[in-house]
Amino acid sequence: MRRPVLVSLGGGLLLLVLAGLAVGWYALGEERRTARLLSRFLSKQIGVPVRIERARAEAARLTLRGFSIPPGEHWRGSLEIRELRVEGGVLPVVFPRGRAVAVVAVRTSVTLAKEAAPLSAPAPDTLTAIRSALLRFLDWPAVVSLEMKGGEIRSGGETLAFDLRGEKSGDGKLVVRLALRRPGDPAALTLEARGAAAGQDARVAVTAAGDPRRLGPFWPSTLPRPSRITAEGDLALSATPELEVKAALSATPADGKNPMAATLAGRYRPNARRADLSLLSLRWGPALQVDVAGSAEELDTAPRLTVKMTGTVDGSRVTGDATYASASGLRATLDLRPFVAGSLLERAGYGRPPVEVKAGSASLTVEGKAEGTDRMRVHGALGLEGVEMPAWTTGARLRANVRFDGVLSRRDGRIALAALDRGEVSLVSPAGEIGRLSARSRSAGQLAVEAGIRDLSRVPAFEAFPVRLSGEARLEGALDWTGASPRFGGNLVAHVAKGEVSIGGPITVSGLRASLPLAWGPGEGAPGGAVTAESLTAFGFALRRLASPALARGSVLSLPEISYVHYGGSGKGNARLDLGGAPVPLSLRLEGEGVDLATLTTEYGLTVGRVTGKVRYLLVLQHSRAHGLIAAGHAASDPPGGDVNIDALKKLLAYAESDPSGILRQALESLSVFSYSSLEADIRVGPQGGRVSLALEGKKRLGIFPGPVQAINFQNVPLSLLARMFGQPRRDSQ
Repeated sequence: MRRPVLVSLGGGLLLLVLAGLAVGWYALGEERRTARLLSRFLSKQIGVPVRIERARAEAARLTLRGFSIPPGEHWRGSLEIRELRVEGGVLPVVFPRGRAVAVVAVRTSVTLAKEAAPLSAPAPDTLTAIRSALLRFLDWPAVVSLEMKGGEIRSGGETLAFDLRGEKSGDGKLVVRLALRRPGDPAALTLEARGAAAGQDARVAVTAAGDPRRLGPFWPSTLPRPSRITAEGDLALSATPELEVKAALSATPADGKNPMAATLAGRYRPNARRADLSLLSLRWGPALQVDVAGSAEELDTAPRLTVKMTGTVDGSRVTGDATYASASGLRATLDLRPFVAGSLLERAGYGRPPVEVKAGSASLTVEGKAEGTDRMRVHGALGLEGVEMPAWTTGARLRANVRFDGVLSRRDGRIALAALDRGEVSLVSPAGEIGRLSARSRSAGQLAVEAGIRDLSRVPAFEAFPVRLSGEARLEGALDWTGASPRFGGNLVAHVAKGEVSIGGPITVSGLRASLPLAWGPGEGAPGGAVTAESLTAFGFALRRLASPALARGSVLSLPEISYVHYGGSGKGNARLDLGGAPVPLSLRLEGEGVDLATLTTEYGLTVGRVTGKVRYLLVLQHSRAHGLIAAGHAASDPPGGDVNIDALKKLLAYAESDPSGILRQALESLSVFSYSSLEADIRVGPQGGRVSLALEGKKRLGIFPGPVQAINFQNVPLSLLARMFGQPRRDSQ
């Protein structure tokens, strides 16, 4: 009897379990069916795919679990909400007036796409649907609140936290507030949107404020990172349909200087497939003030864009226009007066060139056609009139012509050169073409550069350093544009048959040959080269067989170990030449020894008679922008001294300190040659001319008794007087 009872109890329990499972399965199935219905309904209403795993409807709550919006045609990111609770039940739907609905999102996560979806113009039906849905929602008399706390936005390995709150009042006013911040930090950016109906129009007013620096990598790297931004805008959707946008933005740089302001006004008419930008005004301190206007037609088929621009950039007046059509490509022109290369490149996010280039005017023409989504083949020309390089001012009106043909691409958020099939720059003076530079792609990110000057005599003289040359020069190297600042490495070979620079007097070099490795840019260093010359003549004195290692660093040329021979002796020294606008473009130090005075007077062509002996010397010279040529030198004789023709000394008696009474003159009258045991001379050259001081000590007779004249001292004898007294150097000595 016990077994049938147990079997009956067991069977009853099994039926209860099965019934419970059946009820649970039905309830779970009902939640999934409801979720599918809601997914289809919401997808149709908002125009993007919506997925809901389960939906549970209770008397006063609707709970949606596993709510997500996956990547789609217009949205390549994803949105996931673990649970979405809708409080209020069905009464707000049946009897909405005075009722309230609260929506709470739990654990919201937004993942941004690695690449943005291509832009496409909204269709008329899309704008009409958005406007109708917004007006219906605003007209719904129920009160609605939305809350998303502790949400996350992810991009790569970075995370941005956000809080979202929204309220819609019963009288049709909508307010949505969004706060963005890095985890654990104060709010970095807050946005507020206010929506309302204005007749048949739906209007949304948006304001934003914050510190973009706190957004970290979520702020676009291609934009400046100000310390504070504020923005406001108005969007109006009309029944036409038509979208009108007005906006204003202000930003304060991190240094607090030169705040930026921008205003925008535009209109989009989808039925006409046209968008008009009536004004985009940019004001960034005194440096940037630009107004842009334009239009776009046939947006959904074959877009045609037109843009016009006027304003000033870094003090330069700029005007330009551009047109684009999918069939014919891009054509743009731009004029700047004046043109300054360094500031323009820097403002565009590129490094300054090693030498500043300015021009009275610049005219740029560019034509291009897209090759895929991120590449464009372009060709064009840039003409520069009145070219000057401030550090190398010439006074001559130069013209530069630039032609290029290559491919541009976007790299690291900036437009960069992907390939250069042909690039050519020619520089022209009134005397003709000075030189030509050509470049072409050699490898990824590198350009092979060749430049040549066939006739150096066409190079105009620099005002700060007036050099005139005859000969030729050639440059070969490679230019790398892949980094933030360009880098160059190459070699310059020059042959100067004759060169002359005038700094207080002519300095002439002949038979000069130079081989100079060149490099500029971050981390670049050129090895040493070599410079040789047959002769260097300055103020009539000639140095021969000059040679030195050479080192070029940017605009600075250093000759650290100069060696030469002259007048039976030899010398050494160093020199530094800076063509980059330095206050002292030239400095020179020379030390000589064993200079034979008899050879010097003969080769120099002086009419002083016989002078013998050997001397050593030290000469320091520099040429500055402020003071011109300044030189100082000291010479001293080597033992045992030498002889000086008396006629030469008699001409200088007026400057002799040892003859205030005329006794020296009387003593010299009985001599034909003055024998000296030591000679010392000092020379000083400055803006007011040059002066020489000379001290001679007479030899003692028989090594004991003083000579007829013990010493002669000449002080501050003008160089100009010496030239008149003793004649000019022979022409063949130069």
